[in-house]
Amino acid sequence: MGMDHWEVTDDVKSLVEDLIGQYHPEAATANVFWQFKEKASKSEWASGTVCSVKMIPDSLKEALKEPYVFVATISADIWKELGPEQRRMKIDSALYKIFYKLDEDGEQKLDPKSGEPIWEVRSPDLIEFSDIVKRYDPEVLCGANEQLLETFARIKQDEKAERDAKKKKKDD
Repeated sequence: MGMDHWEVTDDVKSLVEDLIGQYHPEAATANVFWQFKEKASKSEWASGTVCSVKMIPDSLKEALKEPYVFVATISADIWKELGPEQRRMKIDSALYKIFYKLDEDGEQKLDPKSGEPIWEVRSPDLIEFSDIVKRYDPEVLCGANEQLLETFARIKQDEKAERDAKKKKKDD
């Protein structure tokens, strides 16, 4: 792991375990590596994406020497802007994406060789959205994205001011 990525803190691990126990039992056996990254991309800031979940790449799987299936990456710069309930909501939402494949009968699909579940990253859907809306106060739901957009706008203004100052200095 590079300097711009690091394993999450114990408080985040506890939050994940709590949410799995309450709402996401299927994620309990998924072997997820949770990490922070230093900075979110511009599109992550604009969309309010705090935590992304992906199938773990082989290179990271080999480096960690653990049988992880997923990697969940939290943007530390956005995370620090959120309150406790907003953080909880963002992790809760990310956990919906960790799911095993289902067969035609709606049963958990297993790998024929290993007998292990076949996992996938589930796309956001109406069930996720409705469950999140039911669990969290509207102020938390709206406030998180509004706060992120305000912070993104402030960062963009600062970047523009810095570019303008450099240009002015160059022109002088």
